[in-house]
Amino acid sequence: MKDFLRHLFIPHKSNNYRAKILQHSTLALLIIFLFLGTFSLSALKVKFPEVLGISTDITSEQLLVLVNQKREENGFAPLVFNPELSAAALNKSNDMLSKNYWAHNSPEGRTPWEFIKESGYNYIYAGENLARGFTTSSSVTDAWMASSSHRANMLSPNYSDVGFAVMTGRLDGEETVLVVEEFGSRNLAYLPSTRQAQTESSPNVQKIEAQQPLPEVARTQVAASKVVKKSIIDSRHLASNLNTLIIFGIIFAFISEMIILERKKLYGFARHNPDHVFFLVSVLLILIILGRGVVI
Repeated sequence: MKDFLRHLFIPHKSNNYRAKILQHSTLALLIIFLFLGTFSLSALKVKFPEVLGISTDITSEQLLVLVNQKREENGFAPLVFNPELSAAALNKSNDMLSKNYWAHNSPEGRTPWEFIKESGYNYIYAGENLARGFTTSSSVTDAWMASSSHRANMLSPNYSDVGFAVMTGRLDGEETVLVVEEFGSRNLAYLPSTRQAQTESSPNVQKIEAQQPLPEVARTQVAASKVVKKSIIDSRHLASNLNTLIIFGIIFAFISEMIILERKKLYGFARHNPDHVFFLVSVLLILIILGRGVVI
């Protein structure tokens, strides 16, 4: 095994000072392997989701506790879980999945405020946070707190109620977890002028609107939503870890080749290796960024 790994990653006389993993035939096999592996993983996820799928643990109960912890830490009153706002969040989640979009406003121009109104919640203040691709309630909350506009919603003194929806589904051809957080208040609150200016400059993140009472509509009672899935193998982490391992192996081979050939004064193969390493590091960073959840 030691000789095999040495032949695979380190240039020396037995492989003509070119690591086996960097040879064209090996790279071609890796590309074929990755292509077939991606196809096989997709098929297995559909047929055996309990074995190979997304592993996640996000519940509205956990989100409520974490959001109120952040508010308490910053001196604000806790939010109350509201079933009407949860109904609005659920309808917004279903709308995004059915119409395949990821935005505050739908392709037809429907705003979050329409979903809230239709749920029967007659608000004076309302706001929305969205997240996708996270696997724990704490990671969702931390991502919202790390964004200034989402943090402003979570810590706003104008909100008294909150509702959540947590759903899995396919978005842009990829299975993912959506989290929708709807804020609201039926009571008028004091709004400092500086905060009001910030709010009006970000209409898609935080909405403040005074309105006349709406006609009474049927109110949907929605239980606290949650997505708790524990697949034996997490497909997303498996694919990400495998790609990262292969890229690290190739980067290691390029660097070892540069060092060894420099010592032996053999420059034929290694003169472009720094460019290759820079490119692969860039690819690795992109994979890491894409593997994280996102908020809007």
